[in-house]
Amino acid sequence: MRCRRAAVGAGGHGLQPARGHLPLRGTAAHVQRRRWPLLPGRLAATAPGPGRSARPALPPHPSDGLSLRLAGGGPLPARPRAGGVCPVRGAAGGVSTTLIGRLAADALSRAEGDAEAAARRLVATLRANKFPLLACREALPPALAATEGWQRALVEDEESFRRQRDEYLRVREAWARAGISCLAFKSAGTFPSFPYTGDNLDLLVPREACPRARAVLEEMGYVWLRNIDEPRKFLFRRFRGGRSVLAMHVHAWVGWDVEFMDDTIWQRARAAPDDAALTVPGPEDCILVNVAHALYENKRFTLYDLHKVTAHWADPGLDWDYVEGLARRRGWHDGLLLGLLACALMERLLLGASTAPPARTRRWREGLRAYPWADAYWRVLAGRRRPRAPFPVSFAFSKLLYYRKVLADGRRPPRRRSADLARVLAWGLKQKAGLRPQPGLLVSLSGLDGAGKSSVARALAAALRTSEVRCRVVWTRCGCSPAYRAAAGLVRRLTRADASGAGGAWRPAPAGKTLRTLWTSVNVADVLLHLAWRAWLPRLLGKAVVCDRYAYDAAVEMASRLGDDGALPLRLLLSLAPRPDYAFLLDVPPGVARVRSRDPAPLWALAEQRRLYLALAVRRGLRTVDATAPVTDVADAVTLPVLRGYQDRFHTLLDGLLLSNPSQLNPDDPQAWTPARR
Repeated sequence: MRCRRAAVGAGGHGLQPARGHLPLRGTAAHVQRRRWPLLPGRLAATAPGPGRSARPALPPHPSDGLSLRLAGGGPLPARPRAGGVCPVRGAAGGVSTTLIGRLAADALSRAEGDAEAAARRLVATLRANKFPLLACREALPPALAATEGWQRALVEDEESFRRQRDEYLRVREAWARAGISCLAFKSAGTFPSFPYTGDNLDLLVPREACPRARAVLEEMGYVWLRNIDEPRKFLFRRFRGGRSVLAMHVHAWVGWDVEFMDDTIWQRARAAPDDAALTVPGPEDCILVNVAHALYENKRFTLYDLHKVTAHWADPGLDWDYVEGLARRRGWHDGLLLGLLACALMERLLLGASTAPPARTRRWREGLRAYPWADAYWRVLAGRRRPRAPFPVSFAFSKLLYYRKVLADGRRPPRRRSADLARVLAWGLKQKAGLRPQPGLLVSLSGLDGAGKSSVARALAAALRTSEVRCRVVWTRCGCSPAYRAAAGLVRRLTRADASGAGGAWRPAPAGKTLRTLWTSVNVADVLLHLAWRAWLPRLLGKAVVCDRYAYDAAVEMASRLGDDGALPLRLLLSLAPRPDYAFLLDVPPGVARVRSRDPAPLWALAEQRRLYLALAVRRGLRTVDATAPVTDVADAVTLPVLRGYQDRFHTLLDGLLLSNPSQLNPDDPQAWTPARR
């Protein structure tokens, strides 16, 4: 479709159809032509169509008038509207407005004019493509902007933006006090510049400052996840109550297993146009970073990738010699050209036209002919006729491009390139095979009923799983295993014994020496067998096991029920049960435990059990935690030392064979793999 440029007025998108042609899909003219209501403000009541009931006007949404404010500044500015080249380099251009209009029109079409259903579909599409909803507030047709679904999603995005940016400001200020600068290198400087839609926040720090930056994060309570380390790339998370507050990737270079950029990215860095607290790359580096990340790392181009690239490539002041020269030196010039052409194709399929300069596009096409493999794959891509978002790239071809880049990097000596290739092949084998070796871990949580063991166990397990550690929670108690309950039920039926009090309420041990000895022996064997199968064996096989109650609890319970005869089971269980890697006693006064417990024991029994627990903690080295504090604080007191200690010793034999232990990933950075001294 032929289009001509036009100045953007109210409701315009910077592109208008030539005379005699249909309006561009997604523009106001196209929406009106399809009879989709574009009403100002809230969605007004509409007359019912055939087979449809009247749609009442929606009440005001609680988020109406919500103003997103930056720390230390005024309201977050509206995304600037501009057609074609942005008046400020790096500010958002008109491409996203046209794109959002097209997506909105398609959503309305698929939903047959149902604005709420269309809003849900549009939100799902944008989030699947990592596109910030905050960038769409002025580009969205009023019919969708007024829906409850869109307003709720927008509030969620605003809350996510606030939460992540507030945490980023804490980190930035702490680094600034240590003399460390940082660069949000995946941001394009387009509104909103702060990259809140990613899985984690990627920040580049100077190479020499990386050890200090990591130390500052640990001092702030972050956990260094060494099991997810990559070369010059370190993942940190801060947990609160077992939930991740923020995930932050600290980069000492811009690369994915191998380096893709040069340190010149620092020389071209600038403050974000809409956020003075954020440093972003120059437009040239923005194109390089986002094309490389989409093609080599993600193997797909999302709508947000497209937006970040197209926001800059039409700028007449862009230094294309720098862009192509850097990619050529680092060995991925073919990938750059292919990625740029893929963005132009994706834009053309979505919008009917591309904003890439035609002369530049022809140069990319001519340059790609020097790389036969890339040129052949481009012809395959160029044959696509249906728009797709995200826009996929062949995994096999992306890996071929990647291996060629490793061998063609002009900044690496030939011998080092061969070693780099061997390492990335080993790492790729591990990832593709789904191998996730990990050392075993056994954590025990002990304490009175009502101390909060189950809540803390769930929080710790959630933090471990978020850290990509396979784990399980095991609960055990005297007389509660399936085999024990089945046997006890059979005995009660045969003897017609009263079953009242069974199932967890405190009661004394059976009377009579023979029965007490038998009861003690059966319970000790039952607890040990249950823990051996459910906890100790999985720990030996490399799984993290969190025990909600352990042999310590069984020993204390039996000792309190046996009275003076309780010394034997206590010694027997403690001698046969392996010591956990981390053992915690959640300590609460008997009165607090009795109030919290759903099936409380007598107060005097709880007092006796607490005395036994405290004595056991001294003898066996259990870490005592004050469990009268809020459960979030108690969970943090357990989660932080467990995660840090486990990650500090994270190395396995299989990882060693696949060159993936921390000392092998970063051999020239001893502080990256030596256990921290805390």
